[in-house]
Amino acid sequence: IGKLESEKKNKIVALLKESSVINVIDKLTKDDLINMGMRYVGLKNCEIDRESIEEIYLRVKGDYQTFFNSLDKLMTYTSKIRMCDVELLVIKPLEDNVFGIIELLFKNDVAKAMNLYKDLNKNGQDAIKLLPIFASQLRFMYLVSTLIASNKQDYEIAKELNCNPYRVKFARKSVASISPNTILEIMSDLYELERHVKFDLDDASMQMELFIVNFRNKYLRRKAL
Repeated sequence: IGKLESEKKNKIVALLKESSVINVIDKLTKDDLINMGMRYVGLKNCEIDRESIEEIYLRVKGDYQTFFNSLDKLMTYTSKIRMCDVELLVIKPLEDNVFGIIELLFKNDVAKAMNLYKDLNKNGQDAIKLLPIFASQLRFMYLVSTLIASNKQDYEIAKELNCNPYRVKFARKSVASISPNTILEIMSDLYELERHVKFDLDDASMQMELFIVNFRNKYLRRKAL
């Protein structure tokens, strides 16, 4: 960003300047990149709605190259891009998928949680790789749950945890029927699962599937402690 234009000694840069134009731009904001994407799609005689292009931005975490590669992929599939197309062709970040498993479990939708876990497994994400992300998400939900118990409002919780208020809003819904103590118990059980896999050579995938299958009976069918 600016370095190529001012570079004088690098031979490769000199060769690039002979056959290309170097444009210096400031770091793009979210709106800058989305507006560029909307214009890019329009120039290709295709269309995309704002909701869909914002979802692409979130899924690629604002990465310029991946953002436009995703648009190119979608435009080869359809000339009228909508959310259903984004869901089909643009992969969610791993953290979002793991959070989705936890959210589904807390909502008592074991079947969907299992299907999502198996999809991750097929894509090379084994249980050992997923456990640290599970732990991170559960810790966040535990903190939200304890702050809710202290009668904190969403904006106060978001400020204290330094996160987006929307994340708190969704977490509030997830933890509505489960106590902070139960979340701690889930975290403890996942720690034991990891320990048995590493030291007793238990099958990680099988243990994770058992954890998901038993989630309803073990953690949800009880009174809040």
